[in-house]
Amino acid sequence: MSLQSNYPTDWDKVKDGVEIEVAGIPFILTYYKSTQAQIKFQASIQQFAMTMSPEDATVEAMRSTLVDHIVLGWRDLEENDGAPPTPYSKETMNRLLHEYVGLDIELMEAASNIALFKKEQSEAIKKKQ
Repeated sequence: MSLQSNYPTDWDKVKDGVEIEVAGIPFILTYYKSTQAQIKFQASIQQFAMTMSPEDATVEAMRSTLVDHIVLGWRDLEENDGAPPTPYSKETMNRLLHEYVGLDIELMEAASNIALFKKEQSEAIKKKQ
């Protein structure tokens, strides 16, 4: 059996993102372990570490990476019950990450789940439709 058959990554999903429900909201996320996201994360840690503690720098670097490289959008996000959906923007995403404790960690965990970016997942979803 080949490596390709054991690791059937759907590269379109890695690049274009997949819709993943986090906290009841369908977010569109790319894969966290991509080279671009990893480079951004490491550079951000160094940048933030110049002005804050290492722990705070890591959190801010994670949020920055989510905003700039991982979260591509969302669908039907209501910030308050009954409010109209909030349109996606990087500024709004950054604000939400600072206002809702733990959202950053849940998004990062979802974006790190390689199973969501495999071809089998795409094919299983297509069969259900």
